[in-house]
Amino acid sequence: MVTTPDATIKVDTDSFNQSPTTTAILAKMSKVMEEVERIEKDAYNTHDSYKYASEKAIKEALHKSFVTNKIVPLFSVINKSIDIIKTPKGEKPLVFLRIDYRFMDVDTGEFIGGQFMSAGHSRDDKGFYAAVTGAIKYILTSSFLIPTGDDPEVDDEEDNKKKNEPAPSKQTKKTPNNKPEHKNITEDQ
Repeated sequence: MVTTPDATIKVDTDSFNQSPTTTAILAKMSKVMEEVERIEKDAYNTHDSYKYASEKAIKEALHKSFVTNKIVPLFSVINKSIDIIKTPKGEKPLVFLRIDYRFMDVDTGEFIGGQFMSAGHSRDDKGFYAAVTGAIKYILTSSFLIPTGDDPEVDDEEDNKKKNEPAPSKQTKKTPNNKPEHKNITEDQ
C-alpha cells in the first residue's frame, strides 16, 4: 500500500517485485511520464518493411529524465531457452528469455519492478540480442506509457491509418438534405 497526501494506492505485490515502500520511486516514475510524452519512429526494417522506434531512440528519450529524477533501470536475464523452428528457408533458432527488471530510486533505495518474457529470432546469431533488446524496449515504453505509434493488434499500415483516424461521432446522423444533425446527450437521458 502506498499513501500519498492525496490518496492511498494499493499495489499488487504478487505481480511486482518492489521494496517495502514505493512512494518516492512511484513519484519519480510519474515525473518521467510527464517529461517524456512520445518517442518517434526513427528506423526502418528493410527485411520486413516497417518503421519502428529504435533502442537508441528509446534510451535517448528516457536517459535525461532518468538522470534528472535519479532513477536507475536494471535488467537481468534469469532464464533462457532455445527452440529450433522450421521456416521456408530452413531451421532457425528461436530464443526465449525471462528478464527481471527494476527501476531503482538512487536517493531512497526504493524500487519497483517485475518480470517479462521475450522471444527473438534472427537470420544470424543475434536472436539472444534481439530478445533482450525487444524486452528492454517494451519494458521501458510500457512501464512509462510512452507511445511510439506502434500497435501490435494492427495487421498493416492501411489498418493502422484507419485505426488512427477519429471515429465518427455516434451522436451525429445525416438528415435527408445530407447535413449532419447533432443530438445533445445529458446525464438525465
